[in-house]
Amino acid sequence: MFDDYDPPAPVLDPEDALEAKLRLGVLASNLIERADIMCTDVGILRTSITGQLLQTVASDFSKLVDAIEVLERRSVPATRQS
Repeated sequence: MFDDYDPPAPVLDPEDALEAKLRLGVLASNLIERADIMCTDVGILRTSITGQLLQTVASDFSKLVDAIEVLERRSVPATRQS
């Protein structure tokens, strides 16, 4: 009967969430820099795996965005969440 109980996600302190988002932002910036290098380096562009490498970077970036969204949701007091 209580096996389906899903406790509410913990609420994070807004300052802690902000610090975590800043750290994720640094990682995102690094991913953007890597993508820029892959798209402008002739040596890399000549390889047959450039597309695969960019797909990996895009996937990593998407995961970072998801993590930032979780932080945003969990740093808002439950009374303000919809």
